[in-house]
Amino acid sequence: MRSKVVKILGYFFFFLMAFIFFLYYTFPFYLLKDQIRSNLYENFHINVETGSIEPSMLTGLVFKNVKVIPPSQSDASQFTIDELRVRISLLSMFKKKINVKFFSKLFGGKIEGVFSSQQKQNSLQTKIEGINLRQITPINQMFGIQTAGDINGKIALDFHTKDLTKMSGKILLALKSGRFTILGKRAINIPTVQIGELKSVFSIEKGRIKVDKFVTNNSDIEAKVEGFVVLNQELEKSAASLTLRFKPVKKFLDANPKLVSLLQVLNLKKGSGPGNFYNYSMSGTITSPLLRPLP
Repeated sequence: MRSKVVKILGYFFFFLMAFIFFLYYTFPFYLLKDQIRSNLYENFHINVETGSIEPSMLTGLVFKNVKVIPPSQSDASQFTIDELRVRISLLSMFKKKINVKFFSKLFGGKIEGVFSSQQKQNSLQTKIEGINLRQITPINQMFGIQTAGDINGKIALDFHTKDLTKMSGKILLALKSGRFTILGKRAINIPTVQIGELKSVFSIEKGRIKVDKFVTNNSDIEAKVEGFVVLNQELEKSAASLTLRFKPVKKFLDANPKLVSLLQVLNLKKGSGPGNFYNYSMSGTITSPLLRPLP
């Protein structure tokens, strides 16, 4: 009798696993594409085009060639995620909560972490490794510069899907072997500027991103950033209120005397505060910032 019960239970679980397996691997993932695209546009006004979606193990999916198109629709702000792997925790779904582990390849590096969501209240824990600035074309095209260097860091965020203005969290980013070159034809050639190492820390409270730390090391330019950015539900409309302070180090000026002449031609004046920095304010939206010299 006991052996028959065991056999029946065995057949039942075999059938259940087989059913789930074939359901999963024959699922029409093209329908999932449309649902993801619809949800992202409805909540964040972001368009997404996915090259392909494939199953991975039992609760995983692999997205390839994911093109992200922000609200501006401009080519400069678009980028592509080469590969995105996600895995959903089945146990969390019984608690009416979604836990998703993800791993993505983009910009020559990788981003991995955990996303949790319950009743549109979301939590994100992310680790960033080896993101190559040279491959982030939206930044290069937006500011007319060619950047290089590797970004590593951690991001922890808590936010509501429908109200990013209440976001809280912490962002830690570090840049190694950073440098940038100003593109375009110029009367005076401006050499490539070595940034070296840059460490930054940002705290977020009620949708307000505050710059807690911004320090350069082994750089051709000493730079400081202070202030904050106020988030908007449409991220491209987020407003900046920042103060930028910079000055080329003596060794860099001595090696590039024409740069001294250029600073004089542009009539840039150093501020009256300590350190004799060139001071600028940055205001307006983060996609169309307005720079003004400060006394």
